Amino acid sequence: ALPLVAWLISTWDWETSFIVTGALGLIWVAVWLLFYREPEDMKGLDEQQRQNLLEDRSVHTVDNNEKVKIAGLFRYRTVWGMMIGFFCMNFATYFFVTWFPTYLTIAHGFSLKELGTLGAIPALMGIPGSLLGGITSDWMYRKGYSLTTARKTCLIAGMLLSSVIAFAA
Repeated sequence: ALPLVAWLISTWDWETSFIVTGALGLIWVAVWLLFYREPEDMKGLDEQQRQNLLEDRSVHTVDNNEKVKIAGLFRYRTVWGMMIGFFCMNFATYFFVTWFPTYLTIAHGFSLKELGTLGAIPALMGIPGSLLGGITSDWMYRKGYSLTTARKTCLIAGMLLSSVIAFAA
């Protein structure tokens, strides 16, 4: 989206970029509403496919009335791991969305059009990075690592690799 937004701003103004990207979002919603169907309403599905879809979306709940206090959640390592992971992910995301384009413009003198191209590189690198992370975690799991270890290793490696951009400064 960054190349499109940079082009819109440099050709017209920043307000136009909001209007165009918002309109694209509304078009996507219209297409989604036009084609999306619940498994029960989908034509052309055989009964086995329909059952598979319905089973995949079923929610498994534990039936108890025990109240959970939020402060009590901080006792669990999993909660701390999720908090740290989401902090790091959000830090990286907002770094690339907010600070990185400004840095490229001020420190290195990139124009808005150049910024549209160069600023998209981190997001574009995320595509093969995600695929490679999935392939690697599957490979680790097949080699005998636990699912948790395989996933966390790839997650941490991805965060560390994406942080090398700091050395470019």
